[in-house]
Amino acid sequence: MSFGIPAGKERPIIADFATSISAEGKIRVKLARGEKIPLGWVINSEGKLTDDPADLYKGGAILPFGEYKGYAINLLIEALGGALSNGGIADEFIGHNGLFIHVINIDFFTPIEEFKAKIDKMIRKIKSSPLANGFKEILLPGEPELIEMEKRKKNGIPIEEKTWNKIVEVAKKYKVEIPKV
Repeated sequence: MSFGIPAGKERPIIADFATSISAEGKIRVKLARGEKIPLGWVINSEGKLTDDPADLYKGGAILPFGEYKGYAINLLIEALGGALSNGGIADEFIGHNGLFIHVINIDFFTPIEEFKAKIDKMIRKIKSSPLANGFKEILLPGEPELIEMEKRKKNGIPIEEKTWNKIVEVAKKYKVEIPKV
């Protein structure tokens, strides 16, 4: 599920997330690193909670976020992005992802500049809220990724050794030269 909310002077609010409690890619990274996953992310093939990321790939499943409300949102997204778009549903992997796009012309409802001003005001109100213990600032959806993107532009993208070794293996198989890093 993804969305973007334009703002005026503030950064836009951007989110792109799985309707499961964790994206499959994050679980794959934990597996590659030999790390456990939090209990409650995955059930094994017998329907029991597990902290072993490998269980997902042995017939397990990722749980939805938000308990029954997240489950409902998950079904909506699967109906729109899967069944409606002919992208398949959970047990039908058809080689590609489905996609459903809903675009709203804000000017049909309110002038765009007024909308952006209201979003800016909302963002400033959120960011001026008292901080919880242990936090330095309030981040909006998309901000951690923007911050990480800037770091990676400057310092490069870290890759786990197992993942890099797989890249090297595939490159050699197809006779692709590997640049020096």
